[in-house]
Amino acid sequence: MTEREIREAVCKKVHDGLDLSEKSDVYVEARFDAALELHQGDAVAEQRKAAAPRVDASTDKEDPRKKAMDDIRDRYKRNK
Repeated sequence: MTEREIREAVCKKVHDGLDLSEKSDVYVEARFDAALELHQGDAVAEQRKAAAPRVDASTDKEDPRKKAMDDIRDRYKRNK
């Protein structure tokens, strides 16, 4: 595959029904760059969601990170 064919395939994957047959190489390259930016934005959003603390509203369990921080903060109280 040529570079243009690869770029067109990526653009068509992001935008169904996109016809780039009569577009210039510069246009296809710009659409390709935009498609990559969209994908990177999605990937970053997924990483943020995965890194966010998971709070299960169906249970009354305390957030483990908060509990660990509280334990560290209050450790001096237990050593007396």
